[in-house]
Amino acid sequence: MKSLLLLLLLPAFSAFASLTWDNTSVQIAAKATDTQVAGEFRFKNESNKSITIKETKSSCGCTTAKLEKKTYAPGETGKILARFDIGGRTGPQHKTITVTTDAPGNKPAVLELSVDIPDPVEVTPPLLVWKVGGEAGTQIFTVRAKEGFKIRVTDVRCSTGLFTARLESAKEGSVYQIAVSPTKTDAKGFGLLIVTTDYPPTNPRVVYAQLQVQ
Repeated sequence: MKSLLLLLLLPAFSAFASLTWDNTSVQIAAKATDTQVAGEFRFKNESNKSITIKETKSSCGCTTAKLEKKTYAPGETGKILARFDIGGRTGPQHKTITVTTDAPGNKPAVLELSVDIPDPVEVTPPLLVWKVGGEAGTQIFTVRAKEGFKIRVTDVRCSTGLFTARLESAKEGSVYQIAVSPTKTDAKGFGLLIVTTDYPPTNPRVVYAQLQVQ
């Protein structure tokens, strides 16, 4: 009796099966010169009915999902191509794509795209601090190209007139020292040091340091 019941239920389970995925997670090690990377998520319709992908929703605008088509017959395979625009991002990035189908009773699939983006620039220190009522002395902010890269500083400025900055010294393409000082220290003040580089040419890297009188 139990065996007969199981046999009767099997077609129903098959009909409600959805897409099966070869992989739901892709990891990519980007190159410093990359402006975009892409990963593939392959799937198969394991049910006995056609399945339509109704929506692919990315976790942010920097990630897009491309389908060859939307409807897949029983036994048919397909893939989603996920493209990630690097922009000015560095370090580990984690993005998701949620895939919704018309298969009854099926939960959306969540695809994960992880990208590790190397940072060709090393900056120190990330924060420059002066004391209220203290001396408005000069502090040095250093921009250093990591090994294998040639990077030039093309612009130095502060976000507010409460601070001034100038290029103090440079080892062309390698190390740049920027002198920063507050215009006064009689009250608390905050700002950013903004340093623009020429690398990569298609989307030059901008680095920052926080400036505080506190």
